[in-house]
Amino acid sequence: AYTHIPLDPQKGETRDPEFLRINPSGKIPVLVDGDFVLTESTAIAGYLASLQPTPLLRDDPRVRAKIAQWSSWAVAEMEPPVTRLVRARRDAAGAGHALDATLAQSAAAEIAAALTTLERHLASGTEYCIAGEFTLADINAAGAVMAAPLLIDMAAFPATGAWLARIFARPAWHRVKAL
Repeated sequence: AYTHIPLDPQKGETRDPEFLRINPSGKIPVLVDGDFVLTESTAIAGYLASLQPTPLLRDDPRVRAKIAQWSSWAVAEMEPPVTRLVRARRDAAGAGHALDATLAQSAAAEIAAALTTLERHLASGTEYCIAGEFTLADINAAGAVMAAPLLIDMAAFPATGAWLARIFARPAWHRVKAL
């Protein structure tokens, strides 16, 4: 059981003193489980998966290492250029001026470079990040990749597009979207 509390950073809701006591960085997501507070989406997903036996998080150390690998890839390789481009687009639209073309091209190139890694892996015949089985690695990677189709042309990444379609077709994804 949980309570989802939506906050809008654009309205300053993550800068409220009460929220800043929970997360001094003023960012979302944040998980509060009793007196335990956890930030960062991949850490939260890992914690939630570890609370009970689940196929999302295996006991095999090699599988856990691959989950960590793809989760790290999502945070280190995919998220930075996606976040940079999303913020630049939002800021340009909010200020009523054109998007900086150099920044947009640079971020798009970084997104494409990161997607090339995932594309090569998925094009090798696996349906998901690890051994063809849906795991926490897919949740964390999809969280970083899901904005890519809105930011760049995905024609060069058909296996990644098919992988995203499989993720988006999952019932749990629909429940999250309904929030």
